[in-house]
Amino acid sequence: MTADEPWQPCPPGTLQEIANTQHSSERRTLITRRALFSGSAAVAGTAAVLLLGRLSPHDGLTCPQTRRLAHSYVDGTLNETLTAQVDQHCNHCRSCHEFLIQLASEAPA
Repeated sequence: MTADEPWQPCPPGTLQEIANTQHSSERRTLITRRALFSGSAAVAGTAAVLLLGRLSPHDGLTCPQTRRLAHSYVDGTLNETLTAQVDQHCNHCRSCHEFLIQLASEAPA
């Protein structure tokens, strides 16, 4: 419509259609924001659990300590206390457990 044209009312249903389109757009935006927030929170929570699981000691040993002892563990040269601590750690840490299994499978017989 230009400035020279006279004003005319909208055809019936036009305003409702515009309102419905705006409502749908706002709803999609809200759903997207909630999904992004939920996804971000889930990723952050998972990362925290994994990180805390790797850094927190399991009966005195952390993952880095367990991995440093892994060769001696597989060779059977650790004392009873350290062997028990590695066993206890691996009961709680799947990653270290799998690392020891892999190391043992590669060790010469």
